[in-house]
Amino acid sequence: MCCSNGKVDLQPLPALPSPLNELFGGEALNSKHFLENIRKYNAVFQLTSLGCKEANPRGWNRQFRIQGQLYHLIGSLHADGQNPPSFLQIYFLNDDDQVARRKSIFDGLLHLLILDIQESLKEHHKYAKEIRCAYEFAVSKDLKDFSIIIKESARPAGTHPGRYDKPDFKQVAVLTPNEPAGHRDIVLRLRDNGLRRIRVT
Repeated sequence: MCCSNGKVDLQPLPALPSPLNELFGGEALNSKHFLENIRKYNAVFQLTSLGCKEANPRGWNRQFRIQGQLYHLIGSLHADGQNPPSFLQIYFLNDDDQVARRKSIFDGLLHLLILDIQESLKEHHKYAKEIRCAYEFAVSKDLKDFSIIIKESARPAGTHPGRYDKPDFKQVAVLTPNEPAGHRDIVLRLRDNGLRRIRVT
């Protein structure tokens, strides 16, 4: 059933970049610590928060149940000054401040391990790289208030015609600062209050 009686042949997943490949494989010095605390490490590197309407039936229930649709909660690119940076906001701090903020979320996380994972994400994580690049472009233009739009169907000028064809599935195509937003576009603002939902409507 899972592979249609052998008709579906999935290629092996590519190897993870370092240091994640070694940490998951048990080859790194801190592999045991990482695997025992993997949920904490995952939480301090997430870009958004999970949002949903939780279903709470009467009586004790050990299951986490949702009603309706799952969605992401995302805030502004900068913290509001009253609350510490969280989620995506942490990625715009300098390296030392990122490590310090992540260590403050949970006790027992290793400084060097957080720094290694940070460096790997900075090099390999597609969305973290693109959002930071768009942010740095906007800052270089000395814009006091701006927004970054994630457009599903846009195509950057001067690129190969086939590279940014409108995707068959709902995927991110391009990030642009201060563009009009349409239906389904995701808007990230420099400063804003609270968390906003990102979901299919």
